[in-house]
Amino acid sequence: MHNLIPTDITQAITPAGFTVACDGVYYDKSRITATPTIALARGRDFASESWTLLVAHLNPDGIWKTHQIPFISWLNQREYVSQLANGGLIIAPGSQGIFASYLVQCAALDDLPIVRIMDRLGLFSHPGANGEERLGFLLPGITLYPNASEAEQVGPILFQPKITTPAHKAYEQAGTLEEWKAHIAGMKGNTGLVLACVASLGAPFLNAAGIDNFGLNLYGPSSTGKTLALQGFASVWGCGSDPQYGAGRAGLIERWNSTANGMEAMMAAYNGMGMAIDELGSNVEAAISIYNCVGGQGKFRMTETGEARKQHKWSTLVLSSGEIGMAERIQEVEQRTAKTGELIRMLDVPVGELPIRDNLSADERRTHAEALKQNLGKCYGSAGPAFAQEMLTAFQTKKTLEQHFADDVKHYHELLLADLAEKGFTLTPATKRALRRFGFLCGVGLTAIALDILPLTNDEFVMALTDTVEAWLTNMPRESDEETVLEGLRDFVLRYRSQIISTDAPAGQPRRANMPRRGLLHRGLLLLDEVGMREACGNTPINQAAKVIRSHGMLRTEARDKLTYRVTIASMNITKGRFYAIDYGRLMGANQAETEVAA
Repeated sequence: MHNLIPTDITQAITPAGFTVACDGVYYDKSRITATPTIALARGRDFASESWTLLVAHLNPDGIWKTHQIPFISWLNQREYVSQLANGGLIIAPGSQGIFASYLVQCAALDDLPIVRIMDRLGLFSHPGANGEERLGFLLPGITLYPNASEAEQVGPILFQPKITTPAHKAYEQAGTLEEWKAHIAGMKGNTGLVLACVASLGAPFLNAAGIDNFGLNLYGPSSTGKTLALQGFASVWGCGSDPQYGAGRAGLIERWNSTANGMEAMMAAYNGMGMAIDELGSNVEAAISIYNCVGGQGKFRMTETGEARKQHKWSTLVLSSGEIGMAERIQEVEQRTAKTGELIRMLDVPVGELPIRDNLSADERRTHAEALKQNLGKCYGSAGPAFAQEMLTAFQTKKTLEQHFADDVKHYHELLLADLAEKGFTLTPATKRALRRFGFLCGVGLTAIALDILPLTNDEFVMALTDTVEAWLTNMPRESDEETVLEGLRDFVLRYRSQIISTDAPAGQPRRANMPRRGLLHRGLLLLDEVGMREACGNTPINQAAKVIRSHGMLRTEARDKLTYRVTIASMNITKGRFYAIDYGRLMGANQAETEVAA
């Protein structure tokens, strides 16, 4: 946004009666601010809503600070004046009203540029000339479209994230795609590295493919290639330097050493892209909920005034690394067995057990790995944008891209299921669902090879993916029949959270008058009607599933011989409705139970 600041601020666009000088803003001859403050542009989203004024002011340190002031905040002068003052703007005593008038009049200036504003990176859609949703892809400093003419039609887009991070500066390019491919080709026998690069390419396309957020946790002893895999993942879109040697340099590899609140903010900052996190086990708090990390939204919290805070939300694919698996970490810090739902959302991959398929000696492999680690800090950021551009050019519209992914995921998922069944693997409903994610990665990898983005053959990639899937399945803890029922319920909640309506939502949140098909969240109880319960239980008969839930102390009933519970909810026009009433907190765990369910 700083590129919109004019070199000569006295030439800034101002309303009649106001002038901007090097020492502030003047109304007639009275100075109303101690430093210059100028309007840069008006912004809005693709629905022509969420209008905002982009403002810049010079603070006492001589640093230009930029702000977004939503038009709706004109109703709350104190809110945006406080925001500007926090950035170092000094308003003359008694001049707040005049200054507010200055900003409102700036927003009404016909000569003020109008831009689009996006608060997330990655894939987006915008209305085309024929009413179809056209594709675009946003990165800091560049926006990609199916063809060059669309950039002029859409107009300039500014990336204004809700959560800022130095990592946003690391989305840049150094070197060429051919150079990056040459570096990667030298280690293409490294299964973890191949998996990481494909996962990074696919991360921005999760929503288009209908795939929920998930993570891959590469674990094992030191010197098994975990950091190299993270560097490969990061280098697809930006700086892939080793965090151990990149102190003071913006990079795309984060650390697990954060609180739960800090992790939410970090996840939100990577919304729309992939996220690499090193050193599982170094997090500050004893445990961080996997459901929250890959669930896509933070906990529901209240402000000091009792109003609902805006929740962090994100879509991302996480690549994690550590010396221990996620299941072992949960057992270690929480003294409990990891839920199947956690282990199919953060997939534990024992990287030390993945075969290395090359003809190199151990010394040669070590030399190549060290060279690649250095090169990924010098040559990066070309593969991701090239892949995105090819996908935009090939598919152009949101509908076409979604259909492509739907076909690919279905096809490769079915092939994986058939191959694993032939090899004698026992697959539960939970692992079958998780294998859709590998089907997605399979499609992404083969597409990237066909587009000449990845320097592998189809056979080399399929072998790497198969090795990964088999290593994950082999190390996946067995799931009991009871856990299958409970996991089906947890998965149902996470899949359809937007269709489970909270009757305990803060005042002012819209509520539906009729019972939604998926269920209700009422006074700590997940209420499912027969249709919802049948869907949540999958192949398990409803009565059998309800008895399992009851045996775990999670089912509230009217009497011992009953499996349902009568509930009256006046706000939903429900009188003595009969539901399966499940203790939501015990089902999902304390961390997840604090997360708002209603969209």
